[in-house]
Amino acid sequence: MLSKKFHISAGQEIQPDKQALIALMCAFLLAVSPHVTRLPVWLAGLAIIVFSWSYKIVTAKGHQPGSILRIIFLFTVILFLFKHYHTLLGRDAGVAMLIALTLLKFLELKSQRDFMLVVFLCMFIVLTSFLYSQSIWLGIYLLAVVIILFAVMMYLNLSLIHISEPKRQLKQSRVACEW
Repeated sequence: MLSKKFHISAGQEIQPDKQALIALMCAFLLAVSPHVTRLPVWLAGLAIIVFSWSYKIVTAKGHQPGSILRIIFLFTVILFLFKHYHTLLGRDAGVAMLIALTLLKFLELKSQRDFMLVVFLCMFIVLTSFLYSQSIWLGIYLLAVVIILFAVMMYLNLSLIHISEPKRQLKQSRVACEW
């Protein structure tokens, strides 16, 4: 059994770069922005901590938090959400939990699959904005956010192609040299 996942055409594990992380953070913030007035204030502090930690992981090759620390974060966030909303069920608490847990997913970004999962969770966060308002201006704004999320998704997929492209060209040049 292989201990690391790798892409077949590249022969290595695909890890998106710093630019993909920054684009994903911006897209997340744009998707969450309609909910800002309804979210607890401490969630902004958590966002700053998580974003700086995940940026350090990608740029400075920092260490990801271990599973015990992630479980502590998870239960702490759920406890704070329960204290703020007095329940974990319902529209407001459910949307806040979705946003907080998507934010915690930034600490686990290892491969392209994790980045894509956050993009899809952001799409779901965009949909939750319509639980509060169905105005045309919100719809136009959220359409722009969805277009940005698709652009991030395309960037992630294109970075996968650019990593595997040099390997393919190298194989073609070896075949040409053999002739």
